[in-house]
Amino acid sequence: MVKWGNINKGRTLETLIFGAIWLVLFISPLIHELISYIGGRDFNWSQAYRFWMLLLPFFVLFLIHDLLFLPIYTKKGKGKTYAVLTALLIACFSFSQYHINKAIPHFRHETRMHMPPPREGEAHPAHKPKPGKPHMAFPTMIDALLAMMLLGFNLAIVMVFKYHRAEEKSKQLESMRLQDELKYLKSQIDPHFFMNMLNNIHSMVDVDPEMAQQMILELSRLMRYVLYEGERSATTFDKEVQFVSNYVGLMRQRYPAEKVSISIDLPENPSHTLLLPPLLFISFVENAFKHGVSYIRKSEISVSLSEEDGRIYFKCSNSRMPASVAQEHSGGLGLVNARRRLDLLYQDRYHLEITESDDMYNVTLIIPGL
Repeated sequence: MVKWGNINKGRTLETLIFGAIWLVLFISPLIHELISYIGGRDFNWSQAYRFWMLLLPFFVLFLIHDLLFLPIYTKKGKGKTYAVLTALLIACFSFSQYHINKAIPHFRHETRMHMPPPREGEAHPAHKPKPGKPHMAFPTMIDALLAMMLLGFNLAIVMVFKYHRAEEKSKQLESMRLQDELKYLKSQIDPHFFMNMLNNIHSMVDVDPEMAQQMILELSRLMRYVLYEGERSATTFDKEVQFVSNYVGLMRQRYPAEKVSISIDLPENPSHTLLLPPLLFISFVENAFKHGVSYIRKSEISVSLSEEDGRIYFKCSNSRMPASVAQEHSGGLGLVNARRRLDLLYQDRYHLEITESDDMYNVTLIIPGL
């Protein structure tokens, strides 16, 4: 399920921004009058009232646009309908402002910051209104321009937050998709691993039944790790080291030492706090035993794990048999899944190097701890 906490937070922030802007506009005349009062003049409530009456039509315009018209565009996607309605809204607003300005032509002039009262015997600096009918087209054009700027600002802020919410939703969906893919890849490790191990034990049943029984017991320990630790998103380095050690130890029982040289280099006291994804190295180790063992000539397999400065170093080498070259190039399900898991988990923060020579196949993997 998508978590909508960040998206709801974005809508709340959008409302707070608009609320804060309008609050500042509405209290600005009070602040101006308060400053004037501190300066020795009377607190003029009528001046604040006039400013509010001028601001009120713009506030109503904003509410209609923000609550009624913008959802048509942002939620329903009807751009043409929104454009027509917004144009009609501005036209109606301009028409009403024209008649307001015409009915009270000096209303705007009176809302200017009034000058201090003239001294006794001094003429008042205010200009006398010129006779004749005032021309209201210019202030109406100014109102229409301010209205368009207001609605444009409103649209811009809403679209910025809409884009941000879309980005958050996209990231959440992408994260869910990646998590599902990781689970799928990890789920494929289990049957792939068990299938190989059962094949190994089956080949020992007729050759050495007692050894096969011992291998079944060892396999149960490996299964316990796969079932319990494999379900976690992360495990500790010491547990993964022990798992690799148990696996290699189990494989030693299958192959005679004179035919297959198996070496393993593991830290004596691996970290129990360093975290990494479980079952990350087993595909490479399995691949080494699957393609690196020959019953015709002596084979060699080496595995090493170490840690340094919060980074984990894994190396695996095996003899390269001519019969297995084609299989190595095809990659196999295990290696393909391993590469994809590394891409999903670490992006470009890991180093995987696979080198081949005529007789050896080498894998080097370096990953940071989680």
